[in-house]
Amino acid sequence: MEIKNTVKTKLVKAKDKAVAFVEVAAPYIAIGVTSGAVVYTAARASYLLGYTRGVLSGTEAGKNAVIEIISDLVKNVETK
Repeated sequence: MEIKNTVKTKLVKAKDKAVAFVEVAAPYIAIGVTSGAVVYTAARASYLLGYTRGVLSGTEAGKNAVIEIISDLVKNVETK
């Protein structure tokens, strides 16, 4: 019985310490979560913007390359 009471007492003390810690840390946790959400949102927006710009730049470069190849082919056909 004594061991059971000792364990129970230690568990209650640990729970009380955890509750006290959470009460003190709660505002910091909320600030951290909010900051993390803002940083994540900004990073995601930057990623999407960069991805979109990359796709558009790649499409434009591909279009220009095709036009240049066709232009070179036309020049080669005209000279022969």
